[in-house]
Formats: sequence, structure tokens, C-alpha cells
Amino acid sequence: MPTVRGWTTAQLIDREQVFEALVVKSVRLSLRPLAANLSGIITAAATPVPQISNPPSQPQPVLALAETGVVTATWQTQVEHELYPYLKQTFLDSATDVLGGMETALDVSVPKITDSSAEAYLKGAANRLVGIGDVVWNLIRDQLTEGYALGESTQQLAARAR
Repeated sequence: MPTVRGWTTAQLIDREQVFEALVVKSVRLSLRPLAANLSGIITAAATPVPQISNPPSQPQPVLALAETGVVTATWQTQVEHELYPYLKQTFLDSATDVLGGMETALDVSVPKITDSSAEAYLKGAANRLVGIGDVVWNLIRDQLTEGYALGESTQQLAARAR
């Protein structure tokens, strides 16, 4: 009986490591504009600030800068131009290998996977990747807001964001 094999574990791990590096790069690029804006405006005490009985009506600097727009827009661009194309190419490469194996093993012609059929299959994956930006941003925003409220230093805030 003919056997068709998929990718080896080593091949899958290689693709996974490349994708992981792309995700890390994309997260850093997405957060860089926020960090640049924060560095020139935030002043945080090295020790916690005492509670104020009548807090100011204006939002604190972290909250004023806590806009998802820049972060999520940059993340979406990274998904569209870096992450999704790599994911799609990985899918196409794998499918091509499996279909080629089928042709060889069965000595038949097998229809190729097209870009459009790969995109249709992976559409949900692209949507989930875009949504990750919102999750990451919300976690970081919450950490920065909490740290600022405690009067943490910029180094402590940076550690929270990591």
C-alpha cells in the first residue's frame, strides 16, 4: 500500500521557530510607537505616590496615551505583510509536498492547491492573528495603568510591559 508522509518534526519545528521570531518582531514593532510616545511624557516616582483625596479631572499621562489605534494598526499591518504571508506560504509548501507525494505514490495527477484556495482555508487564522493585537495591547495597557497608579519608575513600567 502506498504511503504519503507529511513534514518531519524537524521541518515543523524550523517553521515554528521562524514564525515565533516573526511574531516577536511584530509585537516589538507594534509597541515601539507607544514606547516612543511614553518615554518623553511619563514621569513616574521611584516610590509609590500617596493617594490624593481629590484626584485631578484630567486623565493621567498613561491613560491619555493609552490609545489602541497605533498599536493595533501596526499589528494589523504586521499580520497582513509578515505573519499571514508566512503562514500561507507554510501551508502551501506543506500541501505541495503532500500532494507531490500522493502523485508519486499513486502515479496519478493531483490538482494543486491555489493561492485563493489556501486563503479561503486560512481566512479564520488571519482573523485570529489580528485579534491577538487587541489582547496583547489590553494586557500591556492594564499593566502600565496599574504601574503608573502605584507610582512606579519608568524602569518598573518597562519591566511590566515585558
